[in-house]
Amino acid sequence: MYIAAKKATAEASSSSSRYNTGNSSTNDGNSSKKSSSSSSRERESSSNSSREQQQQQQQQRTREQQQQQQQQREQQQQQQQQREQQQQEQQQREQQQQQQQREQQQQQQQLWRRQHVKQEKLRV
Repeated sequence: MYIAAKKATAEASSSSSRYNTGNSSTNDGNSSKKSSSSSSRERESSSNSSREQQQQQQQQRTREQQQQQQQQREQQQQQQQQREQQQQEQQQREQQQQQQQREQQQQQQQLWRRQHVKQEKLRV
């Protein structure tokens, strides 16, 4: 009787050990699934974060390029305006010079006429 009780106790203990081991294994499996799922979510979150960062960087580069292009256009416009202004000033100077030359010629012609008239009068 004692042997049978001891044998039954040993079997129960062995069964309990197998059950606990099985449960432990199942728990490990569940834990592994949870860990894998959590790791997958972390990878997805990291991937999303990386994509957002890339988009932000691309948007920043695009803004910088647009600003540079705008600055270049404005600079070109200013240069064009300066060239046009310089041309206008040059034309004005040339016109003034021409006007001065015409006035000088007129004065010289008038002077020559007066002198010529004087000489004619003196002759007579």
